[in-house]
Amino acid sequence: MFKGGAHFMLSWNHTKKTFVVLTVIFSIITGQFISVAEVFAAEGEGQAVQEEYKEEGSQEANGEENNGQEENLSDTAKLRFMFTSDIHGQITTEDYENGTVFTTGGLSRTVSLIKEAKKEANEENTLLFDLGDNMYDYTTDYIYNYDDTLLQPVFKALSLVGYDAITLGNHDFEYTLSYIQKQLKDSGLEDKVVLSNVKDVNTGKNIWAENKIFEKQLVTSSGRSMKVKVGVIGETIPSIPNKRENYTGVLQTEGIIKNVEKEVSDLKEKGADIIVVIAHSGIGSETVSDTTHNVGYALTKVEGVDAVLCGHGHSDFPSAKGTKYDSFKGVDLTTGLVNGKSLVQIKSRGASLGIADLELSDADNKISIVGRNSLIRNVNANTEVDQTINDCMGEWTKIFLSDCSEILCEIGNQTELQNYFATQEDTDLIQLMNNIKMGYGLSYINNTATEYKNYPVIGVSSYIKYGSGDSRDYIDITGDFKRSNMYDLINYKTKLFLYEMTGAQIREWLEWSAGCYETPGEAVLPESDFPSFSGEKPLQYALQQRYLNDWKNFFVFDGIEYKIDSSAKPRYDANGHKINDTRRITSLTRNGAAVADTDVFVVASHQVPDNALFKEMDIKRITYISADQYRNYIEEFISKMALTGNLKPIKDNNWSISYSDKYNYVIKSAKNGQDEADRREWLTSSSVGDDGGDSVYWYYLLETDKIPQEDSSGPGINAVILNENIMSSKGTIVVQATDLSGVVSVKYTKGKYNINDIVWSSAKQVSDGKFSYSKNAIYSILAEDTKGNRSIAYIKTSNIDSNMLAAPVVKPYSNKKKYIEGTAKAGSKIYFQIENGKNYSAKVTSKGTFKYKLPPQKAGKRIFVYAVDSKGKTSSRTTVTVKRTGPNKPALNNNIKTNSKVVSGKTNDIYAYPLVLVDDKVLYVPSTNVAELYRKSSFYKKSYKVVVIKMKTEASGAFQFTLPEYPNPHMNVKIKTIDALARCSLQHKVGVTLTAPRKPAVSQVSNLSQTVKVYTAEECTSATVRIDNKKYTAAKAKYNKKTGYCYTVKVPRSDSTSIFRIWLTNKVGNSLSVVLHPTEKVPNKPKLDTVKRSAKKITGKVHLVGSKDGENTVESTKTKVYLYLNGKKHLAKIKSDGTFYLKFKKRKLKPHDKLICFAKNCNGTSLKRTVYIK
Repeated sequence: MFKGGAHFMLSWNHTKKTFVVLTVIFSIITGQFISVAEVFAAEGEGQAVQEEYKEEGSQEANGEENNGQEENLSDTAKLRFMFTSDIHGQITTEDYENGTVFTTGGLSRTVSLIKEAKKEANEENTLLFDLGDNMYDYTTDYIYNYDDTLLQPVFKALSLVGYDAITLGNHDFEYTLSYIQKQLKDSGLEDKVVLSNVKDVNTGKNIWAENKIFEKQLVTSSGRSMKVKVGVIGETIPSIPNKRENYTGVLQTEGIIKNVEKEVSDLKEKGADIIVVIAHSGIGSETVSDTTHNVGYALTKVEGVDAVLCGHGHSDFPSAKGTKYDSFKGVDLTTGLVNGKSLVQIKSRGASLGIADLELSDADNKISIVGRNSLIRNVNANTEVDQTINDCMGEWTKIFLSDCSEILCEIGNQTELQNYFATQEDTDLIQLMNNIKMGYGLSYINNTATEYKNYPVIGVSSYIKYGSGDSRDYIDITGDFKRSNMYDLINYKTKLFLYEMTGAQIREWLEWSAGCYETPGEAVLPESDFPSFSGEKPLQYALQQRYLNDWKNFFVFDGIEYKIDSSAKPRYDANGHKINDTRRITSLTRNGAAVADTDVFVVASHQVPDNALFKEMDIKRITYISADQYRNYIEEFISKMALTGNLKPIKDNNWSISYSDKYNYVIKSAKNGQDEADRREWLTSSSVGDDGGDSVYWYYLLETDKIPQEDSSGPGINAVILNENIMSSKGTIVVQATDLSGVVSVKYTKGKYNINDIVWSSAKQVSDGKFSYSKNAIYSILAEDTKGNRSIAYIKTSNIDSNMLAAPVVKPYSNKKKYIEGTAKAGSKIYFQIENGKNYSAKVTSKGTFKYKLPPQKAGKRIFVYAVDSKGKTSSRTTVTVKRTGPNKPALNNNIKTNSKVVSGKTNDIYAYPLVLVDDKVLYVPSTNVAELYRKSSFYKKSYKVVVIKMKTEASGAFQFTLPEYPNPHMNVKIKTIDALARCSLQHKVGVTLTAPRKPAVSQVSNLSQTVKVYTAEECTSATVRIDNKKYTAAKAKYNKKTGYCYTVKVPRSDSTSIFRIWLTNKVGNSLSVVLHPTEKVPNKPKLDTVKRSAKKITGKVHLVGSKDGENTVESTKTKVYLYLNGKKHLAKIKSDGTFYLKFKKRKLKPHDKLICFAKNCNGTSLKRTVYIK
């Protein structure tokens, strides 16, 4: 058999007519029929692009090929696995972020592929899965923030598709756990979830199903039924994000490989014939660890796993276009198998349907795999839309389309918000992106982190669209800047960071970024590739080929100036490893002055690359804002520019690149870039890609000797209003201007003027990077460099109101600060209104400062601060949002009391854990995990004894636990909470309230006892024993570490019939009493029957007690009864029932005779009973 046939067919790239002929020839050679319809589908004209890899002949379960020889196989059945992944809210045909029609994905189109694939394979023979990341996009965030009780349309749609099992992705956990659970429950998908490697950290149990077995009755090729048990394992990457909820100490994840090995064993024990892993994990690399996110390839090596379905990677595998995984050991490009197993990965947002077919045999009553087939079917514009799924978005469609189409600003004339040739030149687009970042940086260091206010601010950006999909995937914004255009600048999940960096660190970052350019002579192109570009000089691409469609490593810096010399070899490779001791950055300046390695800058960037180079750098992060805060800031920034007229960022051409003059260079771009190319002398001709059409790439010739060398651009200007709160008299604008040739002057004036207006001859200079204003107006700012190049910027103020006081300026306030501080009008009264809470006030000093000790406030709580002067003039409110710098301060429900071991309170936080320190000696924690967090915290002290104790905690933050010992009134108890970052809250310190003593412990009391020992852990004023109606007291106690305080109360001996009441007393009151009867260790006083005068016999009864052998008899207890008659001792005779008698032979009892009776046993002598004969 022609083993390379299938791969050859898919990768052939000539005309369709030739392709069909070759396909027919291929069919004749191989004996495999491939329809013309499939051929054209592969070319993109059908409803779906199908990438199909078939094993040649059949294949045994061990993966060995039969070398094309026919076998007499038993009747077989096809088991088809189908899956979707990473939908990210994209269920419709609309791209709501960009306000455009979405033709290359959407679940409503994917469902049509699912229906078709089910029909092909016989629906009974299929299982359909989803691999997670269904949330986390513009639509799901919008709905979550609007009303978090509503069912997300994506989950409504998923519930209609007919999935057999689903798992969850990392981005699903961007929302709270309770929110995920509610969405799954309300959509009816809760019981479909299989997530094996995520557990509740407290219970150790899986939150959703650990694994599942589906008992399938497959229909074989002959129509009979084949019973197969299919085991399903669901996995997600081990690192769960903590955007809205900190899962540390809440959820526990396990490494995927280790978990799958365990689950395979479990499923095999349950009788699974086939095992499939549905993994929200990419294919990854050949070598992995326990914490590796992407392990699809490694899963194919796990014994017992038959198929691996992957999401998270957002790319197709296998693919006829080739992938970076093709070179991995065990990847068969002919069959599409990996280590003999089915491994399939698909794109995001419904762009792909993944399919893995297994041909099964039940010969010899054993299920075995005799064939495999991996397919990926892609959505295109011709794929039918399932209207039921499409309609799940409902009225939200109108809301989203209206929102994304809102115009934020008109784009100014001659402004080019495009990036067709952005790796070769500065652009207005990147200038806008960096101006936004530098604006935020300037505002932050002048208002909040004022210790950085004298440092220069640098903006760093990279492009997110650069023709990576096709030539239409460049940025070109004209006319109006709409809200949807924000997503041309940033991804939906992009945050903004401020870093402190040195000149040396910035230089190395630039060196790494400059590595995208091709080294002269290392990849010369044949003239046949671009015949229209042929000339005296050889051709090569300006960028290394790996970067032609991937600019993510290409960063542009503003606020400094730099030059790149591509003729030098790159210093770093793409992974940040140093490969040459060379320099491509030949000049690095700020305002024309060389940047020293030790110079310090504030760098505003959406990221610092994650690679070897940057891991070695000690880069300090100053702050960051979340993705939604960043989007809001961009929108505000652009809307403010609209107030001055239009959006017109002026590129300052602060960087340039030079090439070897021995070559001409080819730039890959788009047909739509032709007009831009015509305006550039250094781009002299263009060539269309081989296949023609609007969506293919165009190529442009760069002639290096025509690149402008002179600085003809004005300075870059950034200006921000220092405080945009209402001011009564004046405000401040901060200005930063930089230029390659150095800035000689920066002027400002009220009103909107052009660069060459006469007003500039008398305009005021900006001093120390700022100027004051007292009127609401548009202010023009003009900067000029040493060569006379000028630029202008505009800013509008609207916060001056003479009828109001200036709004108070409040220093950053957090949930761990004790004082709120700031400035306001001198002598005024300052008010602090807590959101939904109390109002506090204080006096502003004569110097205009205030400092007030507020009760600790929870993070996220808003405080409205305003001032009122003696004339009643009021300021506008300054809203202070309490920052989170750790957990909120906890609280106790009641005071701790000496008569109770129970401690209860509230953490006032979600997933913050109590730390209870008693007497600065013993620290009680709820788990070993929390103990580990404590050891990492600033609260840690080696001398504290850490005790893990069972604590009852609730989702509301309520907690309760029982101390091992009762507290004493001299103790102090300190309560803090700790979060997953080992940050501790403010301390809640309480003493222990003295109550009446606790019920005492009492030593054993018998009818022999002459003292009662009363024990207590607390020191009291006295211990009292009341016997019948008499009291006996001890005021002093002896203390012993083991037994505590012991009061020894002297008491008379008492029979067991006496009632003892024993209590303790302190200055608060009496304890509860211990009530007891003494035990009868010796007989109680013997009972005498009535004795009459003249009687010759005395009778009575004694208790037989004290036997050490069990039964109490006269002999075993050694009981004797004595009677003294007028001083003469007599021994009575005792019967077995305890009755006794004494007979007198010579005399009779007379009046006034004194009779004393007592008993003895093996333990001692009883009390005496005395009677007188009457």
